[in-house]
Amino acid sequence: MSGLVILAQRSPLSEHSIRRIAEAKKVSGVIFEERRRPAWEKLRWWFWTLPRRRGLLYCLDRMAFILYERIFLLGGEQADVARFLSAAGGERGLPKDIPVYEVSSVNSPEALAVLGRLQPDIILVMGTSIIKEATIKTARRMMLNIHCGITPQYRGGGNFHALCRGDFENVGVTIHQVDSGIDTGNILYQERVPFDARRDTPFRHSLRCVERGGKLFLKAIDDIERGREKPFKKAGQDGFFLSHTLTEYLRLNRKLKGFRKLR
Repeated sequence: MSGLVILAQRSPLSEHSIRRIAEAKKVSGVIFEERRRPAWEKLRWWFWTLPRRRGLLYCLDRMAFILYERIFLLGGEQADVARFLSAAGGERGLPKDIPVYEVSSVNSPEALAVLGRLQPDIILVMGTSIIKEATIKTARRMMLNIHCGITPQYRGGGNFHALCRGDFENVGVTIHQVDSGIDTGNILYQERVPFDARRDTPFRHSLRCVERGGKLFLKAIDDIERGREKPFKKAGQDGFFLSHTLTEYLRLNRKLKGFRKLR
């Protein structure tokens, strides 16, 4: 194997996951997607492109959730991450021997140039924008994604929508190949991660999914290195869900509060 490269958005949580992988495997480089877009492009997305694709009501409801999250949820989520990282050892940042690159998009010419130089056999993806064919093809062996959801039932929005539907048996994490679709690639590993309605929030549950997914990433890498990987398609209902809205969040929150009262 000539190299392992990781594509990610930079955050304390992604850095933690990368550190855990780097403890077991040599990482040739990390490419962080910064998603730097001018203000006019963001406005065009929210007030033209997205409404045309998904409808004005969805667009307004999604914007409402983002505002609500920043005002009411962000502090609690940051505290959850801090507790999670403290329990995991409290380390911050990345090992100094790992080359780090920052790009505006994982599909940009600058990202393709870096990947062309690194020539990775395996690429791991953690929370970037949708990856295009030219970027996918830079992986000599395989590009893998971590999805906090059970595919193919809950592609896209993942576990949140399983919880919304009361489908507590189908929440967890999937490691799958990246292809031209959204979470449609062949599965290498998939595990259920139980949701405790008495204590969990969707965000806290996602932290455990990310932690478990990091371990499954390592199992998948081992398989590929030994030539024993067995990607598979899973039969069953195929469902794709958009990022959740404020209406969906509040509805799930009421459902979980009712469940806790019953307990």
